[in-house]
Amino acid sequence: MRIQVIRAKTLPEALAIARADHGENAIVLDTEETGDGAIVRLGVEADTAAAEPVPPAPKPAPETAAAPRPASPQPTPWPATRPAIRQPDPLPNAGTSDQIAEALAWHGVPPLVMRSLLIAAEASGETAPVAALAIALDRVLRFGRPEDLRAPLALVGPPGAGKTATLIKLAATRSLAGGAIRIINADQETSGAVARIGAFADAMGITPIQAGDAEDIRRALVQDGTTFVDAFVDTVGRAPADADDIAASAAEIEAAGHGVLTLSAAIAPAEAAELAECFAAAGATSLIVTQLDIARRVGAMLAAADAGGLVLAGVSVGRKIGDGLRPLDGQSLARLIMAPPQPLPKWTSQAKAGPTAAYANVQAYASKGAVA
Repeated sequence: MRIQVIRAKTLPEALAIARADHGENAIVLDTEETGDGAIVRLGVEADTAAAEPVPPAPKPAPETAAAPRPASPQPTPWPATRPAIRQPDPLPNAGTSDQIAEALAWHGVPPLVMRSLLIAAEASGETAPVAALAIALDRVLRFGRPEDLRAPLALVGPPGAGKTATLIKLAATRSLAGGAIRIINADQETSGAVARIGAFADAMGITPIQAGDAEDIRRALVQDGTTFVDAFVDTVGRAPADADDIAASAAEIEAAGHGVLTLSAAIAPAEAAELAECFAAAGATSLIVTQLDIARRVGAMLAAADAGGLVLAGVSVGRKIGDGLRPLDGQSLARLIMAPPQPLPKWTSQAKAGPTAAYANVQAYASKGAVA
């Protein structure tokens, strides 16, 4: 780059000369106005600065007969049929990690959980995606069974997560096993909660005990100096952003002895992770996931179990009490995640849509004994 100095009577005149001589190739380094005029210092490329201005070519002399103008080129006609838009090709020879990553991403698994699972899957040495993911899930998460949950226990969670239905399913299973069941309703705020749990309990021949606070729960657990072992406490839905709500959940879990977080699978994974962290801090140690027949993705389940360090004790795969709860392990969850997602059926006025893909997958695995 060379420095060129342009002098003129005024600064605008000097700048105009710079633009006329060098156009966009000139870089104004400095300007100065003195009593004799203006100075502009430019930085220009060496070949541009050294080049002399080329005078315009002289116009040719007019001829008596002008040559005919060439014909204008004709525009290229638009094809009658447009070419089909090329679809992206699938990844050639997708490896085990690629297939697992694609499935986890579709289910909305958070990046940190996905990273842990992919590292564990690669370390397993398995080449089959389901087998590798099953080993990874067993290493990253903890699994349990509904019948192994320690009682007395309190079911906690946000509103609408299915705590009452889950409690009745747990209580019905213990009752069929011959245990002495006690149901305690600590939800005195939700409209219709007393009548709803009363209707479920009546079907099992049990009269629920009403409790207004943690002290009422402690008193309801004891009869003739003996603590009821198979006692289940239904609580009001709590908001994780409310410190008083979380403190109340902590008191209820402490009074019962054990806490189980109930979460819907049909929520955002980030919300599920935050809920799990809050209720785990309040004392919950296990997780039961509901509404798996509604959600097509299980990212919320994995996010909650990982963020709260909770034992995944079971899932609800149906809306009827008789459907009960089913346990999961690494193998059955891996099959559910790696199953190709089925397209949603189109609804028409003549025929309503059938069950969602996740529900169909779960029911298929349940019938084959994969989720049992």
